[in-house]
Amino acid sequence: MVDNMATGAAPRQPATRHGTVDAHRAPGHGRVVVAMALHLPILRRVLVVATDLLLPPRCLGCGERVAAQAALCADCWGKLDFLAPPWCAACGRPFELASDASSDAAVCAACAARPPRHGRSRSALAYDDGSRGLILRFKHGDQTHAARAYGAWMARAGAELLGDADLLVPVPLHRWRLFA
Repeated sequence: MVDNMATGAAPRQPATRHGTVDAHRAPGHGRVVVAMALHLPILRRVLVVATDLLLPPRCLGCGERVAAQAALCADCWGKLDFLAPPWCAACGRPFELASDASSDAAVCAACAARPPRHGRSRSALAYDDGSRGLILRFKHGDQTHAARAYGAWMARAGAELLGDADLLVPVPLHRWRLFA
């Protein structure tokens, strides 16, 4: 057996399941951290179940009980009009007919007549009776718990633009609403 001190090599640290234990810590301290790291997913799941028992998941639209937080019931989901291609390459408005969009660069009549100042934009939902309540409660009613669902919908709608984007800019509130 070779003595590490005699050869000048660093002393070997005891191995654990997720790396080595820091030699400067008290014995066993590294093992506690590793053990806690192994149980974090279990602890997180227990906390989610406990929260769901105290505050049951409710539909973002109507308040009915649903299976998961930040979800919609089947009735509210059916009322939403998710936007999808074919759509205007500039503003993202859907075309009336699929034949209107002969290419990915096709623009609607409004954008052809007066091109927007921005390059391209996309929306996740049509602003109509089905989505109006969701959007207004989020913007003006401080129902920010819905942000995760809305963010996923927006990421899907703008996926083709994100790869080419230099900057992602949210539409800001009016300065007085922001101040308030």
